[in-house]
Amino acid sequence: MVQGHLQSLGHGVQRQCVADSLIRVDEAAVAMRWCDSIRRRVCNVAGSNSLWHIESDGNHK
Repeated sequence: MVQGHLQSLGHGVQRQCVADSLIRVDEAAVAMRWCDSIRRRVCNVAGSNSLWHIESDGNHK
């Protein structure tokens, strides 16, 4: 969001520089966003189509 705003103003800023600046300015908010991130499962399977499961909302994954 910040990077898009800067680009719309004509400023070219690297993504990592924006991320580092946000951490310096508001470390607590960055930590809160990380806490709300989606936790992914790690699965080791024989092939790409070897594992399927159905989430509680009924969507096939």
